[in-house]
Amino acid sequence: KELVYRPVTMILGEKMLIEGFEEALSSMKNGEEKEVEIPPEKGYGQRDSTLVKLVPMKFFKDRNIEPRPGLWINVDNIPARIQSVSGGRVRVDFNHELAGKTLVFKIKLEKKLKDADEKIKAIVGMYFPGLKEDRFKITRKEKEVELMLPAEVLKLSDLQTRKIQLIENIKKYVSIEKIRVSEEY
Repeated sequence: KELVYRPVTMILGEKMLIEGFEEALSSMKNGEEKEVEIPPEKGYGQRDSTLVKLVPMKFFKDRNIEPRPGLWINVDNIPARIQSVSGGRVRVDFNHELAGKTLVFKIKLEKKLKDADEKIKAIVGMYFPGLKEDRFKITRKEKEVELMLPAEVLKLSDLQTRKIQLIENIKKYVSIEKIRVSEEY
């Protein structure tokens, strides 16, 4: 199955992508394209038979779920696929759907960011995807950054968590010592 993706900002070494994908990117130059074959051990691992479990039908009835083969469910924040339903038991596979598969990617490295201002904008975009970068007012002076958040992000239920991670990553990857975050209403 072939999927086409748009450019994504990521930080090498942070395990945002599978190991084989990160390895391929690390040796690439700006604008370079290549096809990469990634074996299971550098992708989503080999299939693990211990991750296929028999679950009592009661588990599903208690959650008002009608189990059927192929249905994806979420069990304690772990995605799983129902393999079969037989009598009072349901066989559920907790392996990643791509486990055991060799993956083939066509990769294009658009640009390795070097400039501090570009890195800051890219990190902000990682934590607030879908918003145009001109919605954020970002001012940098040497080792200090001031960031004004637009009103539309103030309603996010996880705003505080995003702000903390954003600040930590700007400090870590752009060598910024002080960050002031303000909000615009």
